[in-house]
Amino acid sequence: MPSTLCAALLAKIHEQIERTVHLIGLLPAESLHWTPPDGGWPPAVLFGHLLDCLAGFCAVLASANPERLEHFGQLREMPVNHTCDAAEALGRIAVYQAHIDEGFALLTDTGLARRLPTVFVKEGEPVLTLLLGNLEHLINHKHQLFTCLKLLGAGVGTPDLYRFRGGFTLRKAVLADVPAIHSLIDASVRGLQAGDYTPDQIEQSLRSVYGADSQLIADGTYFAVEAGTAIVGCGGWSRRKTLYGGDRFKGREDSLLDPATAAARIRAFFVHPSWARRGFGSLILEACESAAIAAGFKRFELGATLTGVAFYQARGYTRGERLSVPLPNAEPLAVVRMEKTIRP
Repeated sequence: MPSTLCAALLAKIHEQIERTVHLIGLLPAESLHWTPPDGGWPPAVLFGHLLDCLAGFCAVLASANPERLEHFGQLREMPVNHTCDAAEALGRIAVYQAHIDEGFALLTDTGLARRLPTVFVKEGEPVLTLLLGNLEHLINHKHQLFTCLKLLGAGVGTPDLYRFRGGFTLRKAVLADVPAIHSLIDASVRGLQAGDYTPDQIEQSLRSVYGADSQLIADGTYFAVEAGTAIVGCGGWSRRKTLYGGDRFKGREDSLLDPATAAARIRAFFVHPSWARRGFGSLILEACESAAIAAGFKRFELGATLTGVAFYQARGYTRGERLSVPLPNAEPLAVVRMEKTIRP
């Protein structure tokens, strides 16, 4: 029988982690040690408590399957409830999430009813109760972080706190989507990248760099998010060497990568400006990373626009070299190479 309750609970945990990561990415670096007027925790302290919530999930899962998850013991060496910056918090969150996924892969709906002894209840509490307790703490701390951002004037709202639900579908793109994807890319680049590039750079990049990638679609590694009948977001991953650029880009290299030694490429992410900051980019990225891991890859690499760097940093990617993409009749387009490694 499928573990439908486990799957639903894991999806909720994923959602809360994704929104927490999103909020961390919105915190101005200079506000790390800012103290709320009510005397609450500064963000740097709050980050440490968020890590404690995730460590709690891992502890419960390890207790539920002690023989197969004995290696989870190494997580106890990592500090929690301490002061840390955003980079440390995001890196640690990625580690905990990988372990949570591993633990849930061994958990069944029947196993959720198993009782585990705790410090407070010697006769034990159900695994489900313990997991829900950690989820409650995570949600509470996420709301605290959201409140900090509101007080700091970060302009956050409901879409930053909750993942958009209802009326949308994540699916693999097909060649018939290419015209709609082209229109989405045009709107996304013009509407979201104007603060980082000149008008000439934007228009020339749309003519010579950006665009739909029919190879990704043919490979079955490109995703589209539909709201109703409209495609409002797209993005993919690739087992080929090309780092960025659509069909019209001349610097493509479509030879295959070896998952044992190379990094999968994260490619061509765009969201319509009217649908930005609703979790669609994170939803697509999660699908891409999961599919690449299933294909044997342990590392991811991408070429981020200046607009996209913060988004990827908030999801565990580190900055590398700054690349310069030649454009006809405009200044070169600045792109940042970024990478992420999945820790065992």
